Formats: sequence, structure tokens, C-alpha cells
Amino acid sequence: MVVGGEGALSVSWFRGSSSPGNEPEVQQTLLLIEERLNALQARSRQVWRAAATEIHPDLQGSGYRALAILYRQGPMRSSELADTLDVDRSLISRQLKQLARLRLVRSAPDPADGRGRVFAVTETARERLQRYEAATKQQVFGPLLDWPHAELITLGDLLDRWVKQNRT
Repeated sequence: MVVGGEGALSVSWFRGSSSPGNEPEVQQTLLLIEERLNALQARSRQVWRAAATEIHPDLQGSGYRALAILYRQGPMRSSELADTLDVDRSLISRQLKQLARLRLVRSAPDPADGRGRVFAVTETARERLQRYEAATKQQVFGPLLDWPHAELITLGDLLDRWVKQNRT
């Protein structure tokens, strides 16, 4: 990894930290990781927007994320979907209304509680998602196919560890 140099990020947010990893090299490495995560996140948004357009020309990237969760995890209440995506419930409500207008989701009474609604993808959405999921995964994960299997396992383990630490 290359750290520092022209355009290097500031490490001022580390100053004052008494943690053991406060050495300048560690700070620069963490900043580089942040920069790479931002680039990966931007790329993910591009892929979501492109996939959304393929599913329906009026579908937005954030709506695609909600649709993909319903496709992969199955029917759920809007509150569960909001929690899964870690977004405000009002945002999910608007997205579900748009997805319903586009005939990509349908709702039914919640069998566990008839007052609530459960949302699921329509057959049209399922067919379109199946068609484009392989292409989307190739765009995102294709470059990793050249990595040794052991490195993929290490990457997965490290990401899993980091995600778990950030949830506490």
C-alpha cells in the first residue's frame, strides 16, 4: 500500500488518541483503508444504479438495494427491511411505494399480525433480478476470481471481524 505523498489525507482525527496503534504509519494506513473503502462504496453505488436501470428505467439505486434484499431474504415487513438496510423507516416506506408502482413488489397481510403488511418481490422482479444478478456479481466480484482462495478466505474473515466489531 502506498501512503502519504501529495494529496495525503490529514491524520488530525487520530491526534490525542492514546490507543496503541497511534503511530504515524498506522494512522496513514488507516486513512488509506478509509480512502479505499470510499472508492469501493462509490463503485457499489454505480453498480446499484446500473442494475436498477436494467430492472426498470425508473428504479433508483437505493430502491434496487431494497428490492435485492427482498429477493435474497424473502418477504418481510417494512420495519425489518429498514433495519436490514439500516435506514429510516420513512425512506423504506417511500421506496416500497415506488417499487409497488413499478410492479416490482407486492404486499399482503402479515400472517403473524394481520394489522401489518409483508412485502415480497413480484414474479416480474424475480425474473429481472435473476437475469441481472449474475452480471452484477461479475462486475463486483470478478476481479477477485484471480485471487488465491486462501486470500479470499482471509479477506472474508477480516471483513466479518470488522463488521462484528462495528456492531457493538
